[in-house]
Amino acid sequence: MAPPPSPAGDNAGLSAETRSRWNRFRNAVPVMYDTILSHNLAWPCLSCRFGDLVAEDTERQRRTSHVHEMSAAAPAAAAAAAAAAPAAQRADLSPNTLSYRRIYLSEQVTEGCGLPNTILVATAAVPKARTSDTVECASTLQLRGKCRSLRVEKTIVHPGEVNRIRELPTHPHVVATQTDVKEVYVWDTAAFGGLQGAADLDARGGKPDVPTLTLAGHTDVAQFALAASPTAPRVASGGQDAAVLVWNLEDALGSAGGGAGGAAAAFSTTTLQPMASFCGLHKKTVEDVVFHPKDAKLLASVADDRAMCVLDVRNPRCAAIHVKGAHNDDAQCIDWCTVDDTKIATGGADGVVKVFDIRMAGLMSAANCVAQFKKHTASVLRVSWHPTDPCVLASSGEDGLLYVWEMSEKQRQNGGSQMPSAFQQQGAASPSVEAPAPATYPSRANSSGVLFCHAGHPSDEVVDFQFDPNDPWTVMSMSNDSGANGGSTMQIWRISDLITRTDAEVEAELDQLVANDGGGGGGGGGGGGGGGGGGGGGGDDDGEEEEEEEEEEDSSEDDMDEDEEDG
Repeated sequence: MAPPPSPAGDNAGLSAETRSRWNRFRNAVPVMYDTILSHNLAWPCLSCRFGDLVAEDTERQRRTSHVHEMSAAAPAAAAAAAAAAPAAQRADLSPNTLSYRRIYLSEQVTEGCGLPNTILVATAAVPKARTSDTVECASTLQLRGKCRSLRVEKTIVHPGEVNRIRELPTHPHVVATQTDVKEVYVWDTAAFGGLQGAADLDARGGKPDVPTLTLAGHTDVAQFALAASPTAPRVASGGQDAAVLVWNLEDALGSAGGGAGGAAAAFSTTTLQPMASFCGLHKKTVEDVVFHPKDAKLLASVADDRAMCVLDVRNPRCAAIHVKGAHNDDAQCIDWCTVDDTKIATGGADGVVKVFDIRMAGLMSAANCVAQFKKHTASVLRVSWHPTDPCVLASSGEDGLLYVWEMSEKQRQNGGSQMPSAFQQQGAASPSVEAPAPATYPSRANSSGVLFCHAGHPSDEVVDFQFDPNDPWTVMSMSNDSGANGGSTMQIWRISDLITRTDAEVEAELDQLVANDGGGGGGGGGGGGGGGGGGGGGGDDDGEEEEEEEEEEDSSEDDMDEDEEDG
């Protein structure tokens, strides 16, 4: 049996550039982040998703304080090795500081190595806001380190490598997956047992687990375009057949309809045909799909033909909106804004992120997007809107970076509750989607629209990420490190609220701290902010210069004291 492709816990064999980039990132952590967890998986993982919240009382009773390896191959050895870990390295189990989240990952093993491809169902203990010692977090981060706040609960042996995982918000323990076949698989994770590995696979004659439900209908491989509706048990998929298919899982659920509260859902069949098929609208492989956040009848798609389509299951013969040439290269990813459902964001192989307003209907084109962001130096692989702020979105790409963007005041006016005047003059038809009531949102980003840039992944591909629906400024991201570090790196991180809040809010808090401290703490607060700016820039030289200046000042003060004593 072949071992995993790389060892964990050391940086041996990494390029000087990778180590330098990692060190700059660690220097910035105490200033830029509220918390960060980092975990290296032995095998590549192309997808990561948040599940439901885990009851804190139940989890504290079950959780142990040792390292849990992200592999089912040797759980006993992992427990033995972790039992000897220093107490300082163990997870803080205080109920006031941790939020327990179920997450879904995968392991994509090398063919012929003797190990199975798996879906990993894990629990992560994520520090709550303002409870982490970020200096300590930075000092313990390792490129190939294992996270002691994460435990694998179940492994499901998957038939083929897992390309994409998407959870069903209406049934959080049910996930859909795509691999290199025509079918889409649905897994009710509540119906499966615990940890499994190569031994279990051998005992079953090499057969993987059987999916709870198989979604049929594609005529060619469906690899990466997968979505689940937030409002109904529906799944959509796109494939190399250039088709978008939609399945209604209610057609397969038994009379119980089940699945609520973590109980296994009762499916009455094992294979399901699509309720709607959109064929011929795209000319090349469909790369991504997304459902409307409030209406399960609407969805949108992008494809290698550079087009973006808005689709309605009630009329699968044509697209409600069809934007040709949305990007100058393959259109790779798409997301629909949860708060303002008139906005759709797309990302392309041209490295550009664009925001479209669907109320422009037939006037929509690549040139008529209400906002576009050009910072990525390679293909954009994933785009996602912030769960509660309609002016904030994020994107990740093949340049190894994850940008958090904020629309400018002008872009908000163009894409807000009013139709832009230029389009009103052209007589644009108003679609059925209504804009939300006008609201005031803070402006925090710089002139380029960049609110934050996460550069903590060692590879050149951040393949997937998600904002935490229950903690909106917390993000889970995944990089494919097969070319740089081996396996993948999963990170869960939260941006410092000194960045996400407005200047006025931060200044008000600092003023309150000064008032509570009787005026003595004002200088310390200001000094901390100045140091934060230097740390955020990742400048080691700045820190060394500051230390030298402090040493010179101390030396001068000592000389003055000696002179006074002599006098």
